[in-house]
Amino acid sequence: MRAHTRNTNTSVEDLVKLADTALQGEFAFDREEYEEGVCAIALPIQTLSSDNYALALSMPTKRFQDRLPLLREALRQAQRAIEMAAGVT
Repeated sequence: MRAHTRNTNTSVEDLVKLADTALQGEFAFDREEYEEGVCAIALPIQTLSSDNYALALSMPTKRFQDRLPLLREALRQAQRAIEMAAGVT
């Protein structure tokens, strides 16, 4: 696996663990792993189908850390609303 930045995780074992965590409904993060100066946070969206969906936000790194608690809450609320509308919860 090719590293895009010095923060890119190229360990297949680590990436599998991170994917498993995200599939359990937990947050996934990109902390300058693909592009320096850009971070992202994402949550999976459950549906009644077997399709995979996610809701994600990305922004400049300098704003990301200070806003992380707000981003977590906003994504979690959006996740719940989307899943409720989809008939999952």
